Amino acid sequence: MKQSDLGRMLSRDDDDDDSNVTVRDIAHAAKLATATKRESMGICFVGKRKFPQFINEYLPDPMPGRFICVDTGEVVGRHNGSALLTIGQGAKIGGASQKWFVANKDSRTGDVFVCGGTHHP
Repeated sequence: MKQSDLGRMLSRDDDDDDSNVTVRDIAHAAKLATATKRESMGICFVGKRKFPQFINEYLPDPMPGRFICVDTGEVVGRHNGSALLTIGQGAKIGGASQKWFVANKDSRTGDVFVCGGTHHP
């Protein structure tokens, strides 16, 4: 990026009176083609591959482990590798009666600590 490009850069100012204006609103006003594109939560450089397939190309063999409830210490499921999970991500635990989220990871044991629900301290 050149110094001359900075003058055209937009950034959010928390003191701005127009705080309800979103990036998408700005894109609509500027008639940008991306204004109506669907949002992507993927990682752009991964391409068409699934994330586990991508990350396993760069990491040693994944260490399967346990999903452990942070509140009770109970094993609530098993996973195929903690490197495939990020803190805050929903943990896909088959047969679970509630939604679980990754709260912490222990890279030595491969254990992934999870909490139930979306309102956990």
